[in-house]
Order: sequence, then structure tokens, then C-alpha cells
Amino acid sequence: MKTQPFSKPLLQVLLFTAPLLFSSCLKYDPYLYTVSDIKLFNADNSGNSGPITDSSGTVNARAYAMQIQFTTYISGREGHIVPEESGFALQNKTTDFNIYSSTDFDGSHPAGTSLNDLFLYAGHDGTASAQTTVANGLANQYLFYAYAPNGNDTDKPWTTDLYILLMKPPASMGYRTFILHVAFANNTQFTDSIAVTLR
Repeated sequence: MKTQPFSKPLLQVLLFTAPLLFSSCLKYDPYLYTVSDIKLFNADNSGNSGPITDSSGTVNARAYAMQIQFTTYISGREGHIVPEESGFALQNKTTDFNIYSSTDFDGSHPAGTSLNDLFLYAGHDGTASAQTTVANGLANQYLFYAYAPNGNDTDKPWTTDLYILLMKPPASMGYRTFILHVAFANNTQFTDSIAVTLR
């Protein structure tokens, strides 16, 4: 008895759906992580490839970005960010995230006033939209989105970067210190500062 080959349309459907069926059967490890340290770095966002760490200490105010490097470690194995990916969800949610200037920033932001409304959250790649404010990032708990450590070595701490972009220059240029305070639901708090000359 002679067998008939698959028809072309049927073969196309099988080739398209097989990877989807296979991927839906895979088991992913859902990880919960905790932030254990936070450090600030100055960055310059004047190029086309996103912010670049700037160690010179002087950055154009209209291109100023802050790089926030946070150290994380696996603290649990429950919960996904999204069901179809190996999730790295923040175990202890962010309860406070505020940027300050040690000196008056402008008439509406004297020293010690939150500057969250002047910064856009840009994520790990430095891209942001006009709606991606720091306050929105805090409310939706994606300020600290950790990616898998290199080589998936989850037994060791690893670092992830995020960027926030200054959207309005200060009333006067010159030397200033930015201070970041972050708190999490497990009562851990982190404060770091960075000095920069804005020109």
C-alpha cells in the first residue's frame, strides 16, 4: 500500500505548532530574589546607544543619567514574572525609592525634596518612553528587574544595572550631590550618593 506524503499546508501547520507545543511542556525554575546592595554611577546619555558610564565627574545636564547597580541573590524558588519564562521576581517589594539633591535643584525642588518627577526610568538598556516615570516604575514593581546571572549560576550573587534619565536641567549648573534612598518590604534600606558637575 502506497502512503501519501503530508500535504504542504498540513506540513506548514505542523512545523509552526510543534515548537509551540514543545515549549509549553518545558518546566521553568521560578526564582525569587532579594537585593543586597545598591551603588550609583554617573552616566552620559548623549549618544545613540543608550547611557554610558562616565567616570569624568562632569556631564552635560541635558544628557545626565544615573546608573544604579544592584546586587541580588536567590532567596526563594516560588513565583514567576511571566508564566512562559524562567522568572526572577522580587521577593521583597519596593516600599520607597527617592532621589534627592543635597543642594537646591530648582524653585520647586529645594534640597532634600524628592526628584522622582524629574527622572525617567529607563531599565537595563537605557531606553525610556515619556510615560516611564520613576514613580510609575515603583508602583508597578519593575524598578528592580533582575536578569539571570551569567551561566545561570544561581548559587552566587550577581549584579544588574538600571538607568534613570534626568529630564530637566537644574536651575543652576555646577557641582552637586545626588542621593538615592531605597527601602524594601523586609525592612532593608539602602542609601548611596554620587557627586557630579553638571554643565
